[in-house]
Amino acid sequence: MKIKHFCCLFMILILTLTTTSCVNNLVPSFTGEPDYDYSYNPDANKKESDITPVLYKVSDENGFYVWLFGAISNPKQSYYTLPDYINDAFNESDYLAVKYDSIVSYPADVQQMAISKLFYNDDTSLKDHVALDVYNETIKIVSDNIVYSEKYDKYIASYWSTTIDSIVREEIGIRNDAGLDKTFLTRAKNVDKPIKEIEYYAYVYEMISGYSYPLQEAMLINSLYEHNNLDDFKKKREMLYEAWENGSEAELDKGFDSDFSMEIDATLYDEYVKETYTDRNSRIVAHIENEIETGEKVFYCLDTFSVFGKNSVLDMLKSKGYIVEAIKS
Repeated sequence: MKIKHFCCLFMILILTLTTTSCVNNLVPSFTGEPDYDYSYNPDANKKESDITPVLYKVSDENGFYVWLFGAISNPKQSYYTLPDYINDAFNESDYLAVKYDSIVSYPADVQQMAISKLFYNDDTSLKDHVALDVYNETIKIVSDNIVYSEKYDKYIASYWSTTIDSIVREEIGIRNDAGLDKTFLTRAKNVDKPIKEIEYYAYVYEMISGYSYPLQEAMLINSLYEHNNLDDFKKKREMLYEAWENGSEAELDKGFDSDFSMEIDATLYDEYVKETYTDRNSRIVAHIENEIETGEKVFYCLDTFSVFGKNSVLDMLKSKGYIVEAIKS
């Protein structure tokens, strides 16, 4: 099973927020300023967008509503020119809501507390928790791409899974530092639009480290498989891009399940879905319900597979009787 739907965000946290040199040597990094412009340029956004990603208006019986947008991870540069119906929904909203603010600088002690979750906190290391062939292949790939030292074996298997995922994306030309959430966060701050954070900074770290050791090994094995089958991974990624830019809801739902490149034990699958999606999405839905009840107009920018797929935010809201309108123009 994989964690690719939020691993971009996770890896960028490691790259940009960590002050310890050993972590900075663990993953590929970019030199200089990123060539993605996250700022909002009204003139640039006058360009006609050639994509139609789906936006949702979620209303209650009293007519109170919020906007719900599932932003694709690692977007193409062209996706930053969004269609008017999405820009208009953001502009009319009173607040922007995201899982957490990914462009703010957090205090060093908070960063270090989060990073500490990624280590084995006993006398064991990676080779004690995965099969020898999995360990050897992991170290080979990492050593071929970044500076490696045996002391880094203290990092947990799910961390190495996200590291290899990051390498895979780089090898097929996908940037790891891109994100539509950054654009909306920058736009909100430029106009003093208040930002609501649904989760806290360290949540993803705690979740990843909380996976059982068998699940972490399964994630790592799947990452290794995708590294060895780049053409297949690239094809699946292009299909996901196409589904998102065309607002193909059914295909995005399928994309959730097609993320598996390898079979995984059913018990581990259930654990992953519960921890990664079901529990998190339930908390997001509670947040949305509260905002609708207060009558606040909120623009929710979430990742694609919180909005679509198994036990999605969208399905949970529909089951609770909210009126969900899909907008594509």
